[in-house]
Amino acid sequence: DPRRGRSGHPHLIVAGFAVLAMVDRRTPRWWTAPGVIGVAYFIVVCGWLMPRLNRNTIQFLGLYAHLGGSAGEIAVNIACHPLQALGIMFAPPKVAFLGALGAPLAYASLLSPLALIPALPVLAQRLLSIRASETMISYHYQAELIPFVFAAAILGLARLRRLLHSYPH
Repeated sequence: DPRRGRSGHPHLIVAGFAVLAMVDRRTPRWWTAPGVIGVAYFIVVCGWLMPRLNRNTIQFLGLYAHLGGSAGEIAVNIACHPLQALGIMFAPPKVAFLGALGAPLAYASLLSPLALIPALPVLAQRLLSIRASETMISYHYQAELIPFVFAAAILGLARLRRLLHSYPH
């Protein structure tokens, strides 16, 4: 709900599916529209709609003010200073968060990393945020990530099972 400043952004997941289609070497018709629509919708919602509906209670871009004063400046700083961005994303509390995401399924989701790709834009948004609750497993912010962790774990365990059955006993 943009009026309450909630930071759920399923349109980033749509953009993530576009990235998956590119990684999977699909033709542009698979990734162009979802990528453009997902990113454009994100820009409209976060840059125009949310600031007007939440009446200055929570400014989404304020969660990333440590990276710049506008969406464009934030994007440029991430692109021009990737080590700084990675330092923010992999600070010790955020590494602990990543561990907490994978631990309940014994990190089996790492056996199928491609299934995690659609969630990467949302994960990056969470990891770049200055708000600590966005990277705490007990908050609702992780609801968008959990289905991908489970799907990747299921696919990863199926891959492991096939691999184990391919070896002679």
